[in-house]
Amino acid sequence: MKEAVKIFPQVKYCEDPYDTVKGADAVAILTEWNLFRSLELERIRKLMKGNYFFDLRNVYDPQRVRDKVLNTMVWADHRIMIELYCEGYITEQKSIP
Repeated sequence: MKEAVKIFPQVKYCEDPYDTVKGADAVAILTEWNLFRSLELERIRKLMKGNYFFDLRNVYDPQRVRDKVLNTMVWADHRIMIELYCEGYITEQKSIP
């Protein structure tokens, strides 16, 4: 990370995923790394300001997320995002309504 700071000093660097989500409006899972496969979703929800959670790599079982935190989070995996886009709810200029 020391080298990255030299190249991208304007980026905020965090120690762990939980530090990263503090005060976030939304979280997007963009990788399948093991680090992101076992996050404490309840903890993440409490740290976030917003409630949008985008699992674009299908790391989490949607039913597990629904059972644990969906009542307080807006959940979307890549299939839902594609469906919303195809139905016109999302365009290049807009986000989820």
